[in-house]
Amino acid sequence: MENTAMNTTDAMVAVVPTVAVICAAGSGSRTGSPLPKQYRELNGVPMLAHAIKALFNSACVQQVVVVLSPQDAWYDVLIAPLVGDAVQVLRVGGETRAQSVCNALDVLDEQYDEAWVMVHDAARPCITPALVEALHDAVLLHSAVGGVLAMPVVDTIKLSDDGVLAKKTLDRKKLWAAQTPQMFKLDVLYNALSDALVDEHVAEGITDEASVMEWAGVSPMLIEGHVSNLKVTFAHDFELAEFWLERASRPVQALA
Repeated sequence: MENTAMNTTDAMVAVVPTVAVICAAGSGSRTGSPLPKQYRELNGVPMLAHAIKALFNSACVQQVVVVLSPQDAWYDVLIAPLVGDAVQVLRVGGETRAQSVCNALDVLDEQYDEAWVMVHDAARPCITPALVEALHDAVLLHSAVGGVLAMPVVDTIKLSDDGVLAKKTLDRKKLWAAQTPQMFKLDVLYNALSDALVDEHVAEGITDEASVMEWAGVSPMLIEGHVSNLKVTFAHDFELAEFWLERASRPVQALA
């Protein structure tokens, strides 16, 4: 199938290309299934395929890259028949998410003189082209640094030292729940990750791209996401993700 979003006219393509990197090297053990969660089906299609489709069909994205574990045995069987050669596959996954992203950026830094990179979790299959493009446009218009999709926290948040007793209540007016994609200049993010991963203590605190940029002294822009862009973490999340995918009526077909 021809990708009308990515085959845009020259006027629609940004001077600096945007590369979407999907992290799919995890084991997904918290879902309780031997099959890595990114390959479990949602509405009859592997979770990873939904994320690929949304990013592939985003007009602002010029290349989609999927990061896999070197030992991954599922992609070629479950995903490749759907996407063909439409995405670049990098089997450079590391022991942590941060290391996987850094390894991928190491490869991409050699391929691009300059680029924006959007890092996305395969575990967020309900991402939409509209959200991707909103992030992209907001960053280009308002931030030379980068930005992340995020949602204002609406629940009352308790701090607990032991997971049993509440120590205090945090001020939710200042709290945002980060989502993905997260968008930064490729070389800037790569350099920050490379520096941070040298220090084991610092590396332990890196939970997303924004956190390492904050460590590097950068304040990423917050762009409001959507409640549907949930992270599938536990078994009960699959049903909710299927609800949002069905509501979006975004069936996945072969890309090529």
